[in-house]
Amino acid sequence: MELYSAFEWLLIDLANQYGLDKQDYSVRLAWANENLDYLEQLDDADDPATFIAATHAVRDAQAGIPSGYMVELDSSSSGIQLLSVLTRCVTGMENTGVLCNGHRPDIYTKLTEVMQTEHERKPVKQALMCYMYGSKSEPEKAFGDQVPLFLEKAEEVAPRACIARSVLLNTWQPFADAHTWIMPDGFTVFKEVKQTKDTSISVPMLDNRNFTFRHKIIKGKEKAVTNAADVTHSIDALVVREMARRCNYDINRLTYIKDLIEFFCELPEITDRTKFVSLVEVGNIEPENIHEYDPQLLARVHELIEVSLEHTSFELVTIHDAFKCLPNYVQYMRETYNRILWDMYNSDLLMDIVHQITGTKYDNFPHEEDVAIQILQNNYAIN
Repeated sequence: MELYSAFEWLLIDLANQYGLDKQDYSVRLAWANENLDYLEQLDDADDPATFIAATHAVRDAQAGIPSGYMVELDSSSSGIQLLSVLTRCVTGMENTGVLCNGHRPDIYTKLTEVMQTEHERKPVKQALMCYMYGSKSEPEKAFGDQVPLFLEKAEEVAPRACIARSVLLNTWQPFADAHTWIMPDGFTVFKEVKQTKDTSISVPMLDNRNFTFRHKIIKGKEKAVTNAADVTHSIDALVVREMARRCNYDINRLTYIKDLIEFFCELPEITDRTKFVSLVEVGNIEPENIHEYDPQLLARVHELIEVSLEHTSFELVTIHDAFKCLPNYVQYMRETYNRILWDMYNSDLLMDIVHQITGTKYDNFPHEEDVAIQILQNNYAIN
């Protein structure tokens, strides 16, 4: 993993706000250094307001003035990225920054290139993103009679994410009033199925005039595509919650639980990582119930505490798949995100959710230890 100073992260953020966020870090830093003396004269940034804010932060840093400015890193195509990680897809992970090839990948540009289409990136992004969430209309709107080519090339750039999409679409339970599943940190997803209903009402005080009231009611459908999006978003949300826990932790609680585990348990070698373990467990473990926990789980929690304590606790701000912190802590933020992806790669999380919804068990794709190690060292999963 490439390492940068706090000031260099400010420069990278500056270049991001200018519009160079799809470039390699080296390109962003080179641009920022070349233009460092002329920032106030630049008036063609993609986002002028945030560029001005980033410029002020750089100037404050140069003057040694603490500004409280936070550097933002965004996930690279988070939905496709997570589905690729959970299905252990090397191709999909390479195209979403989880595995490093030395450059900042962009799966939407990649798809545009392999399709050899004249379309710009924006409609290609819209089509692929919505397709992964179950949409047929968006690809048709963007590509018309080229949809078969789009589908073929989508499977080329994210093959197992496309398989995951199909599996999730098939999890729909006909005429069920809701679909529900429990995430590893205890959050329960409860998605009611709603349909539109028209009710005719008569108002006596208005000469018995009739009106049609259109509203939603809970009622199952034979078919729908929303599980593809809902499951993926629930995993996205898990990442956000876990990032907050592992970055901005309570040092007293973590130290207490670490000591508690060491006092009560002889920790075994970790041999099972198929369950995604959340730091939320430190709020559940107590002397009264610690003996009820599986030793493998306690060993995983202990390991997670030790990894978290390797860095200082720091404030994290999240907006969906974007993460912000002070520039001093960006390196820790990146390492934490990579570690969560590593945990997900090792786990059977997606297969477990499918099993909860359908009752059907699927075997995960083969685990490759060398691939798992590479995930921890990537540069561009968030960038």
